[in-house]
Amino acid sequence: MTTVLGSNLRIKSELPFDVEVQRSRRKSAVIYVRNGKAEVRVPNRTPNYWVKQFVHEKRDWIEQQLKAEQIRKSEQYSLRNGASIPFLGQPLQIRHVANADVHINRQELILPADDLFTDAAKEFHSWLKHQATEYIVPLANKLAEQAQVDNKLRNIKFKKTKSRWGHCTRDGDIQFNWLIMLGPPEIVHYLVAHEVCHLVHMNHSRAYWAVVDSLCPARKAAQKWLRSNEHKVLALH
Repeated sequence: MTTVLGSNLRIKSELPFDVEVQRSRRKSAVIYVRNGKAEVRVPNRTPNYWVKQFVHEKRDWIEQQLKAEQIRKSEQYSLRNGASIPFLGQPLQIRHVANADVHINRQELILPADDLFTDAAKEFHSWLKHQATEYIVPLANKLAEQAQVDNKLRNIKFKKTKSRWGHCTRDGDIQFNWLIMLGPPEIVHYLVAHEVCHLVHMNHSRAYWAVVDSLCPARKAAQKWLRSNEHKVLALH
């Protein structure tokens, strides 16, 4: 397999994965494994032979990370016909139906079949955003009242992002990722509490976490669930 070192140098290597090298004014070397390759970031003047040796020394670790990445990717939720996807933690089987509106029918999530006039993903996300609005807005208002910051909560918005569940500004605007609705209710509760409590403390201090725990006693269990499962949700297109 060809391994790329730097912007101009290509060498033949027995390594079974691609390597991309980025040089910058950093002081140390680090390897990130993502998108099926190893990204090596090194100081500007690092010689190529050192980079190659560094990668070879880390080969076992890189291969373990690549394997874990493949597993996580295989676990990501999909909107394909017949796939399984949760709504508020309840598993549903996706069924594409021509000209259908998005809705739940018993244990199925009905999506419009893809053709020249419909887009199942677009319709699904529009539906999920509406569900999030109906579910999360009253919950956020309730938790803000419990935390005695309902006077600070100015606006609640929704936006799908690739890496964030929510965001809170000093002006009292809270934004949530509507993909939250794929998690169990207790996870939704924690994520909403997490952002609402930033209206009390705009940090992650002990005082902040004490407020979170007062609104969500199962906070640590929710964090553990997110560490194990959020990769399945956030990559959904």
